[in-house]
Amino acid sequence: MFKLIRAGRVFSPQQTRAVEILTAAGQILAVGNRLQDQLPKDAEVELFDAGPDSTAVPGLIDNHVHITGGGGEGGYHTRVPEITLSNITACGVTTVIGVLGTDDVTRHLESLLAKARGLENEGVSAYILTGSYALPPPTLTGSVKRDILLIDKVIGVGEIAISDHRASKAGFQALRDAAAGCRLGGLLSGKGGVLQLHVGHDPEGLAPARRLVEERIIPMHQLLPTHVNRSRALFDEALQYLEMGGNIDLTAFGFPNNSAVTAKEALEEIVAKNLPLDRVTISSDSNGSLPEVDSDGRIAGLRQAKMSVMLDELRHLLRAERLSWPQVLAPVTVNPAGIYGLARKGRIEPGLDADITVFSGRELQVCHVLAQGRTMIKDGQIRTWGTFEEVRDGIE
Repeated sequence: MFKLIRAGRVFSPQQTRAVEILTAAGQILAVGNRLQDQLPKDAEVELFDAGPDSTAVPGLIDNHVHITGGGGEGGYHTRVPEITLSNITACGVTTVIGVLGTDDVTRHLESLLAKARGLENEGVSAYILTGSYALPPPTLTGSVKRDILLIDKVIGVGEIAISDHRASKAGFQALRDAAAGCRLGGLLSGKGGVLQLHVGHDPEGLAPARRLVEERIIPMHQLLPTHVNRSRALFDEALQYLEMGGNIDLTAFGFPNNSAVTAKEALEEIVAKNLPLDRVTISSDSNGSLPEVDSDGRIAGLRQAKMSVMLDELRHLLRAERLSWPQVLAPVTVNPAGIYGLARKGRIEPGLDADITVFSGRELQVCHVLAQGRTMIKDGQIRTWGTFEEVRDGIE
């Protein structure tokens, strides 16, 4: 069956003159106008029409998601649950990259891999990073290089913690070894081989990342420091790192401190300073825990990160009208696709995966979502639910 999406505007993520997208067999066949006229008269076509005040964009990519749940830093009862399919698609997201995070004892890479395969079976695209906060990183096959080379879903390593009280104390050599394995695994497999670094509050900031590049352990384009907007001082350092040629990942949720920079503010500042936007991504840290720590290092409060914060930040950016649609879309579509080597993702072009999100109205409500051509949401109603999800009406 053919599926025809009709919208008021189509961004690829650059704006096009087209208002229609034709898909079949999980991929985009054509982008243009009056596409149905080019089909045989007896062709079976399902129409997705959100009206003239709608916008079709590439399915969003969230490159930092605790798909099996994160947390546990406040005790066993604070382990965050796994993410569900509808939590993903209701945010217009069609591709996720799963990470372990702090706990690699009661959470496992085997479970992370199984969850990614389960999400794929349910309809969205899912990849994982081997490793965790720890050094040396836990692996599935005995080494970072082998994991990336031999396991299809593994496209890098992370999130390895640096400059954080929860980071490993194994020393810089262990980080060098992980980076070297990531570099070689990526080369041998043809994958992005990205080393994602969790950057904490410690004063050394991005120094370990810069040292990896300076010592020629790994090229700058394979490094992606995340959470770099957690404080003004760290973000200022991240701006310098970006200007030097590095990639940075902005976290969409609000950090529990007064010195944090929101993703909206950060992106606007990057554009205002004419820094390269193509090396910037935004992610949600969904299903991770957000601990608030007092001056003695004790947990004073705990929240759960949600994927919806990423969509909320995009809405804030677009409503402010300081940035264009292509500028806002790039960090959650074409940029992560390019950094992670996901060649069939992030753009609306013939021959690529039919990952498409359609927003309706000025409130940018999620109207339609196709993931690899499969109908996840239509007319604002969830049509495909996770295996054990309770079926409800509409999008919450």
